[in-house]
Amino acid sequence: MTFDIVCSEAQSEKAIQHLGVLILLWRRHFQMTQQELARRTGLLQSYISGLEKGNVDPRMSTLCRVISGFENMTLDTFFAGPNVGFIDFHAIEHRHMEFH
Repeated sequence: MTFDIVCSEAQSEKAIQHLGVLILLWRRHFQMTQQELARRTGLLQSYISGLEKGNVDPRMSTLCRVISGFENMTLDTFFAGPNVGFIDFHAIEHRHMEFH
């Protein structure tokens, strides 16, 4: 099996930011602190914070560890996001850029 994927650096950065937003939304959905998610995954709280801010480009195995912290969640469920209504990733990205 081969994948023909062309991804620019800008697209990659945007995908990392979207991952961070999804982690943040799921963590809040489950009413977890970053510290609690860190404890469940064996990662540092500062690493969870970096993920949520889009400052960390996680390996797939690390992303799976984070998702496992949400108990019995599949990748499909994670990427679908919690049922919070419309997510304006563009607005989130703009706000994120203001803080950097």
